[in-house]
Amino acid sequence: MAEHFDALVVGRSLAAALCATLLAKRKLRVRLVPPDPPLPEPWPVPAMGLKASPIVRRVLEELGLQHAVRTRLDGELRALGVALPDRRFTLETDLHARGVELGRAFPEHRAALLALFDRIDGYGGCLDALLDGEAPIPPEGFAERRQVRRILSELPVAQLEHTQPPVPAPLQGLLAALHALTGRPEAPGQGLTAGTARSIYLLCHGIVRFRQGPDTLRTLVEEKFVTYGGQLETRRRAARIEVASKAARAIVTGDGHRVTADAIVFGDDDGTLLRLCPETALVPVPAGGAERLQWPAGTLPQGLVDPTGWQPEADARAVLLQREGDAVRLVWPTGEPPSVEAFLPLAPAPIRSAAQPVSVPVVLGPDPLDLWRSGGVGPVRHLVRVGAAVVPGLGLEGEALTAWHGARRVEAWSKGSPLWPFGRR
Repeated sequence: MAEHFDALVVGRSLAAALCATLLAKRKLRVRLVPPDPPLPEPWPVPAMGLKASPIVRRVLEELGLQHAVRTRLDGELRALGVALPDRRFTLETDLHARGVELGRAFPEHRAALLALFDRIDGYGGCLDALLDGEAPIPPEGFAERRQVRRILSELPVAQLEHTQPPVPAPLQGLLAALHALTGRPEAPGQGLTAGTARSIYLLCHGIVRFRQGPDTLRTLVEEKFVTYGGQLETRRRAARIEVASKAARAIVTGDGHRVTADAIVFGDDDGTLLRLCPETALVPVPAGGAERLQWPAGTLPQGLVDPTGWQPEADARAVLLQREGDAVRLVWPTGEPPSVEAFLPLAPAPIRSAAQPVSVPVVLGPDPLDLWRSGGVGPVRHLVRVGAAVVPGLGLEGEALTAWHGARRVEAWSKGSPLWPFGRR
């Protein structure tokens, strides 16, 4: 007889661990299972947003982790050092010190810098009202979208796209570098969006450093998950998400073990989800392709952007890069194979395998605010998504935000809420 849980959480991201722990705290029977095959898991973006984000504080408070996190930090939040091709500077956490440092680095653009960071602080800070956990992000369905629109109508960020002043070329490079550091480079010429403003706003408040390394926070969360009665799978890995009648019903592990659940939460990248659950592809595009790029041992540098998830090219086509040791798996939806130079600018030329045709999903475009890239609820019922694939570029805030809303959705459905899009049990 198959084991049964209220929720199965698949993934090794911080968002997956947070969502599983929130559900366990709310008395649901939960198991946290890593996906198969295991891939290297570098910390994907600078860990920003610990003190600047209300949702991070809210999640840590509910889980009782505030004191544990404070004792594991390596001192105060740290400023960010940035190296551009023609200059270097530090993005100080103190407003006055940051202004002095940026003015020294860009003496010819003092007025434009003042206007730019005034907008970053103003527009980035005002999004607290949208990202505090009350409004559903990403919104699902008419009622949730109406709620988000109502909140946005009361915020100054609603006028951002219509009032942008011109940004000098050196400052465009500054914006691109800062936003790339958050984990998602922007297409050239996109300028300052609400998502850009928020991510740089979080960067300006400093980077979190833990004494035992970046995995410290996830380890703390997993320990709390077990304390609340959750089951942490350490031996088996999820090899397939079983779908019946367009609903996720179970996961099947690599050794054939089947575990059923009322809801499944997925907290990993697009490629892994597509491999485990091909039914999540929104619109198959048979013209896509995939290949493996191999480098000699030890010659693949990290580069500015570590390839994780879907990344936009200059022509707005999104490609998927997954790092696997000294190799990168490259997937593209249409057209010719893309170059990897934009993502790994310091890497030598790789050995490319023969391209194989694949069917990949059409990647959802960004929302008007440039905050989320896909919905938390997709075409497969009973399946919820959390993590950076849903809300990229916001560091800890994006992980905590998606985990919070994912847990809230699963909890509401488990209680038979008529507002839950999956319907009653």
